[in-house]
Amino acid sequence: EGETTISFAGNSIAFECGDVTITSRLLEGRFPDWRGVVPKYTSGFSANLVAGPLSAAISQAAIASSEESKGLDFAFSGDLLAIDGQAQGKGEAHAELPVATSGDSVTITLDPRLLGMLLKALRPETSLLLKLNGPENAALFEIDDGFKYVLMPLSRDR
Repeated sequence: EGETTISFAGNSIAFECGDVTITSRLLEGRFPDWRGVVPKYTSGFSANLVAGPLSAAISQAAIASSEESKGLDFAFSGDLLAIDGQAQGKGEAHAELPVATSGDSVTITLDPRLLGMLLKALRPETSLLLKLNGPENAALFEIDDGFKYVLMPLSRDR
């Protein structure tokens, strides 16, 4: 609300509105092609998820996780997602969620904090499409508006 002032100076820009000032600077240099970072999925596994229920299930399973436990196991089998966490001194936690899947059963270990960052940015009713080429490859989450989120799996060595 109110008037916004936009200022340019060299390779910097500033936005001022009331007592809030946001500044940004154009970075110079060569950057890798971002398209090369986003995995290509021609076949493999996919699952249709909903942000709110997925976030709740992750919160439930993350009760028994820690930095040392190396994340949560996401096991997709049939139309069921089982999320398991375990940590020394905290015990084990398990949560299940019905999901629509395509492809063979797969289990992937993901960092619940990094996945939580994505889910916090979405409305609870937002649909996500998870695509996997296997448990050792990057997970690709796609949202209907074209947004893509790449999440690397964690090692299963515990």
